[in-house]
Amino acid sequence: MGIIFIIAALFLSTRVDFINGNMTHTALLPEYHYLMIVFIVALAFYYIYKLHNHDHILQGLVYACALCLFVGILIPYTDNLLYEHAHIFFTSLGSLFAIGIVIRMIDRQSMVNYHKAMIERGYLMFVIAMLSAIFFFCGQFNGLFEVTGLSAFVLFVEYDMKKPRD
Repeated sequence: MGIIFIIAALFLSTRVDFINGNMTHTALLPEYHYLMIVFIVALAFYYIYKLHNHDHILQGLVYACALCLFVGILIPYTDNLLYEHAHIFFTSLGSLFAIGIVIRMIDRQSMVNYHKAMIERGYLMFVIAMLSAIFFFCGQFNGLFEVTGLSAFVLFVEYDMKKPRD
């Protein structure tokens, strides 16, 4: 299922300039605005459903991430300074909650199998290094950055959900 979200993110990101544009630019296009809202809602509900039986901290992070993404996608990024800052604040806060979800998963795994947790931590550090390199080479948060981050999050959570629970 995660691959479907990655393909959808790639499709939506390439509706505008893939290097300089981002998903916000796609959401501003009238023909893709509602499709972007449906995409974010589907992504959030999928992970709320998949992670509902985990610990309360992880559930809180998932709900907070979903709420921030909902609010961020519904507030248009326009020339109005208040809307612009609100959109950036909520989408950035949602991204921070997504990072918190991944960190909580690694923390939970470290209590069961420390070696596997350190391998997962290594993967996370690789993704952070890759995103940092994209940011420094491209000089901005762009579509490539967003798709790489979303793909890493989707694949990491999908991988964690497939592991047997003790």
